[in-house]
Amino acid sequence: MDAAEYAELFQAEAGEYMQVLNQCLLNLEKQPCDRENLLEAFRAVHSLKGMAGTMGYQQVTDIAHCLENFLEDLKAALFEPSAEVLDLVFQAVDYLQLSLANPEKSLPRDRKKVEQLLTRIRSFQSSLTAGQPKNRDQEEQLQSIVGETEREIIRQARDKGHSPYLIEVVLRRDTVMKSVRAYMVLRVLEELGEVVFTVPPQPDLEEERFEYGFQVGLILHGGNPEQVENMLLKIGDVEQVTVSPWEEAANFQQEPVSPQPETDTVETEEVPSKVAQAMRAVDKMVRVETQKLDELVNLVGEMVVTRTRIGEIGRGYSEDLDNTIDQLKRAITNLQDTAMKLRMVPIKQVFDRFPRMVRDLSRDSQKQIRFLISGENTELDRSIINQLSDPLVHLLRNAVDHGIESPDSRVAAGKDPVGSVILKAFHEGNQVVIIVEDDGAGIDPRKVTQRALERGLISEAERGRMIEEDASQLIFKSGFSTAEQITEISGRGVGMDVVKKSIEALHGTIEVQSKTGAMTRFILRLPLTLAIIKSLMVRSAGQIYAIPIELVRENVYLESSEIKTINGHLVVNMRNEVIPLYFLDELLGFDREKGKRDEYSVVIAEAGSKTTGLIVDELVGQQEIMIKSIGQYFQGLKGIAGATILGDGSVTLIIDVVGLFDNGRVYIEQNRISC
Repeated sequence: MDAAEYAELFQAEAGEYMQVLNQCLLNLEKQPCDRENLLEAFRAVHSLKGMAGTMGYQQVTDIAHCLENFLEDLKAALFEPSAEVLDLVFQAVDYLQLSLANPEKSLPRDRKKVEQLLTRIRSFQSSLTAGQPKNRDQEEQLQSIVGETEREIIRQARDKGHSPYLIEVVLRRDTVMKSVRAYMVLRVLEELGEVVFTVPPQPDLEEERFEYGFQVGLILHGGNPEQVENMLLKIGDVEQVTVSPWEEAANFQQEPVSPQPETDTVETEEVPSKVAQAMRAVDKMVRVETQKLDELVNLVGEMVVTRTRIGEIGRGYSEDLDNTIDQLKRAITNLQDTAMKLRMVPIKQVFDRFPRMVRDLSRDSQKQIRFLISGENTELDRSIINQLSDPLVHLLRNAVDHGIESPDSRVAAGKDPVGSVILKAFHEGNQVVIIVEDDGAGIDPRKVTQRALERGLISEAERGRMIEEDASQLIFKSGFSTAEQITEISGRGVGMDVVKKSIEALHGTIEVQSKTGAMTRFILRLPLTLAIIKSLMVRSAGQIYAIPIELVRENVYLESSEIKTINGHLVVNMRNEVIPLYFLDELLGFDREKGKRDEYSVVIAEAGSKTTGLIVDELVGQQEIMIKSIGQYFQGLKGIAGATILGDGSVTLIIDVVGLFDNGRVYIEQNRISC
C-alpha cells in the first residue's frame, strides 16, 4: 500500500472518529451528567491523535493532543462541562476538522490561528485546574501505557478467553537500524495476536526516538509465552525478551490519581463503545475504492443487457437451451442484486453531519430548537448519498432561520418556546422518502403570491387563479425569496430552485406542504439507485422510449369515447379524478399523425403532486435498463434524462417525466378542471 492509499484510509477513519466526536459532544451538551458520552469523545480524540501521529500530520496531532488533555481534565471532574467549556471544545473540533481537510500542509495564517486557540485552551485549562493536585507527566505516561481504549480492548479480550501480555524487548547497544528491528518485532507479534499499544508509540519507534528497549501490549490468540519469547529472540539484534502476564506486569494499571468516584467508571458497561465496536468490526469489513464498485456495476449492467438479448434469440430452440437460459437469468439477477447492495449505504452518513450544524445555527439565531432524526439506517445508492448533502443543508438552514420563530413569538402564539425540526427517511416501494419538517410559521400564501408578483414571476391574472397549494409551489421559482433582509443563514425560498434542480437531477421529486402558523414540510422522493432501473418501454413516433417505472402509476387502454375536451385540454375521468392527457410525440417535438383512433394506449405518470396521462402508440413492456449519460452536447434536451442500450444494440432515450411536467409544455390544472 503506497502513501496515497494510507492517506485515503486515514481520511476515511478520521471522518468516522469526527462523527463520533461531534455526536458525543452534542449529547454531552444535552446531558452533562452522562459520563459515557465524555468517555466516547475522549476515545475518539485519543485514537485520532495516534493515527495522525503515525501519518506525520503535525497540526492534527497538536490539536488532538491539546484537546485530549482538556477532555482528560474534564473526565477527571476537575471542572464541569459548562456552556463556556463546551464552546471551547467545539472550537477545537472545528479547527481539527479544518486541519483534516489538508493534513499534510497548513498555511502560516492557519498555524497562527491554531496556536492562538491552543494557547487559549491551555490558559483556560490552567485557570480552572489551579490548585488541583495533579501530576500531568505521570498521568500522560500512564495514559500512553494503558488508556481508556486499551483497557476496553484488554477487558473484552479477557471476556473472550484470550490472554493479554506485556512484552518487553531490549535491543543490543550496537544496533544500527533500531526502527527496522522494532518493525520486525511488531510484525511477528501481529501474527501471534493483536498489538494493543506500544511504549513509546509506534511513530517514535519508526523515527528511532527511543534508547534500546520498548514495550508492547499483546493479546495472544494462540501459542504460549515461551513460543513468543523464542520467536522474538530469533530476530537479529534482539538481546532480551520478557513476556509477563498482564495482571503481574501491569501493576500500574490503576485508575489515574484524580477525584473520580468508582461509580463513574464504565468497566461493567455491557454495551461496548463505538470506538471499540469499530475496532472489532475491522475484520468484517473491507474498504474498496468506489471506482472499482462503479466498474463492477457497469459490467453487471452489460451482462443484464446481454441476458435480455440471449433470451430473445435463444428462446424456443430446445427445452435444454430454455432451461439453461433460465439458469443464466437467475444467476445474473442474483449477481445484479449483490452488486447493487454493495453500492447501498445508510443515509446516516449524511444525517450525522446535521445535529452539529443545527446546534450552531440555533445559537447564532438565538432560537431554541429540538432537532429530531429518524430512519438514519435507511439505505440509498452511494451516488445519490453523495449528492444529497447540499439540498438537505439548504432545507435545514431555511427551517432554522425562517421556519422556526423566536421564543417570544412562539410563546405569544401559544406555542412551546422550543421549536422542532424533524428530519426522517424511510422506504416507500421502490423509492426512499426524506422529510424535512418544522413546526414554525409556515408559508403564507398571500405573502408568497405578493412577492412573486413584485418580482415579475407571475401575472395578476395568474395570481387570481391560484389556490393555496399553487402558491406554495412558487418558492421553487428561480429568483424567488420572501426574506425581508439578507441573513448569514438563509431566506425562506432563497435557492429553492437549485434544491429542486438538484433533486430532479437524481430522478427524484420534491413537494412542499404548509399550514400558515403551524408547519412546513418538504417531501423528497428518490429512487433507490441510479445505475440499473426498471422501466416501462413504450413506442411513440416510431421510436422506443423508456419511462422509469417508479414514476408510472398505471397503464390503461382508453376508448376514444372516454376522452373528453375541457378548456381546450384532453382529459379523462378515472375514478372521479380528472387527469389531463398529452401525446408523448408532441411533447418531444415530433409531428403527430392526424386521425382519430378507436383505442389509445396511455401511461398514467405521477411525479410528486402532479399526475398526467401520456398517450403513446404502443406499450412494449417492462425491462431493466442501465442508465447512460448522453453527454454535455445533449444536456439541454427537455424531457430526456439519459439513454440506454437495448439487447439488440440499439440506443433508447429515457424520458424525464419531471422535466416534461415542468418545462412549460405540460401545464396541469386538474385541481380546477371539473366535468
